[in-house]
Amino acid sequence: AGAITDSGAVDVTGTSGFTANGLAGAITLDTLQSNGAVTLNTVGSATVVNDSALDLSASTVGVDLLATATAGAITDSGAVDVTGTSGFTAIGAGGGIDLTNAQNDFTGVVTLTTTGAAALVDSNDLTLGDSTVGSTLDVTAGGALTQSGDVSSSGNLTLTAASSLTMESGTTTDSAGGNITYTASGGSLTQNGNIASQGGSVSVDGSTITMAANARTDSLGGEITYLTTGNGNLVVGLLNAGDNATTAAELNALPPVATSGTVRLTATNGSILSGNGVGEVNVRAGVIELAAPTGSIGTSDTPLKLIVPLITGVPTITITSALGATIDNSQLAEVNQVAGNVIEPARIAVGVAVGASVISALEDIGFIDWAGLDPDVRLVDCLEPCIKLPADQIEDEELAGLRDATRMLVIRTVDGTVLVPVFDQHMARRSPEVLDADYEPVLD
Repeated sequence: AGAITDSGAVDVTGTSGFTANGLAGAITLDTLQSNGAVTLNTVGSATVVNDSALDLSASTVGVDLLATATAGAITDSGAVDVTGTSGFTAIGAGGGIDLTNAQNDFTGVVTLTTTGAAALVDSNDLTLGDSTVGSTLDVTAGGALTQSGDVSSSGNLTLTAASSLTMESGTTTDSAGGNITYTASGGSLTQNGNIASQGGSVSVDGSTITMAANARTDSLGGEITYLTTGNGNLVVGLLNAGDNATTAAELNALPPVATSGTVRLTATNGSILSGNGVGEVNVRAGVIELAAPTGSIGTSDTPLKLIVPLITGVPTITITSALGATIDNSQLAEVNQVAGNVIEPARIAVGVAVGASVISALEDIGFIDWAGLDPDVRLVDCLEPCIKLPADQIEDEELAGLRDATRMLVIRTVDGTVLVPVFDQHMARRSPEVLDADYEPVLD
């Protein structure tokens, strides 16, 4: 019965084991000098500070564990089981944390602090608290993974859960130059906090993905990819692959072409929806790719708002949607408008469902200089007027040719009708290779 403590340095050349499983059991070793594996078994808490690298052999701690290696790394040569919170610190020369035994089980919050790399594996659910890592960070949970604190690294940062992954409200993730990857391989992913990569890529995967209102991800030019792999939706807060922007005015300003990255959003078996309020920016990037092969993109009540610059020779926006796309085009008109003589009046659809059989809610925004547009730029929605082609008039493979010929986004609606934007009364004559010569287009 009682606790194990040290009142002076404890020097052990080989392995050592400490057991305090009786009444008031606990282990406190503040001046350990061990060169071998250390085993801790107690019904209470355990604190161990080693003057060199610390190797934890098979250990069971009934309450909290604090483990420190003042010089060298913390490793596990056996499974570590902790019922309470766990804190691991290795900030001396050669510091690092490698706790990757497949049978590790940390029930409480785990914090990691090291000047080197850190890797952590839990066989069950895991909660990751405030952690600072000087190199790469790799955390894997055999069950659900919850991020309850701020996490930062100076290299690649990877969080993987076998089931769901949740980033709690008020938390942040930051990687100074590395790539950030969040994967909920067998469940939903919920992002209530903010993710920031200083130029690296950000990849987020889950069966469903839900970003809270105004939760944001920034990459400072790195690529941002969000992918749902199940049957759920992808709900987007703010994704910014452009320069640093904090105010509403900055977010609505066009990002710089040379340093802005690509944002790719894919809802494999669901829809891409906005988690923000109407008129708030959802995506700000150099290039935007949205794909909902079986679902829709945006809603009439809450359309997605996209901010993109004009990039020579590159389609700035690509959309694939089976059930329609509703985009807040209030900014797109400015994005795709260039100086020069206006040659044709045009109207662009604002918040129009691309996949709908009826095009409505057109808003007059004035004149656009189509001649000045880069030929590879495609606008999101259809222009008015449109040429309407019957479903049997043009095959899918011809549709791609028609897009190339008109240099605009050509839309096939849910009833099969093909809509071709008209910015010249003779547009139909410009693409005879795909249009039936005997077919008289109807101008609406």
